Amino acid sequence: MRISSRSLAAFAAAAFSSLPILPGIARAEDTVSHSDLASVQRSVDDLSHQTSESISNLRREVSSNYDSLHNEISSLSYQMETLNSEHRSMSQDMVDPRSAMNSEVSHFAASIKEDILKSVNAQNARRNAAAPDQATINKMVKKALTDNPALLRAALASLKQGGNDETGSTPRTPPASK
Repeated sequence: MRISSRSLAAFAAAAFSSLPILPGIARAEDTVSHSDLASVQRSVDDLSHQTSESISNLRREVSSNYDSLHNEISSLSYQMETLNSEHRSMSQDMVDPRSAMNSEVSHFAASIKEDILKSVNAQNARRNAAAPDQATINKMVKKALTDNPALLRAALASLKQGGNDETGSTPRTPPASK
């Protein structure tokens, strides 16, 4: 699967939106301890797990919606076939121009059915293609942390301080020192 830089940036923004940004500027001489890295890894793992659960829920919902749409299309298709059959039997007694019209109606109905199925299949293909797998999510998060040291320092500083997040929930407990 090919991931654009815009998708990666959006994912990184979403992944770290729950981490408060602390006032002040992270300095290059700040050091990162193993416990800080472990704490960040736990946070990344938690976010990754939550993302994976969300993707699974979306896939179940898409599958359920697809099944419902498929059942509706099957029902409509049966109704169209019944109407076409009735129309054919009624138009056998009519003059020749009606026969041509019947053929056009049948062709039009088949075309509509085909367009609906194509649209549903294309929509489901786009939804399935948009959901990254767990390995891809982990790579994206690790790459974002590796490529952006300022983001890593901000995440570590946030974890060290244990401040309130943007939703106003209770303060986080700082990671245990070894």
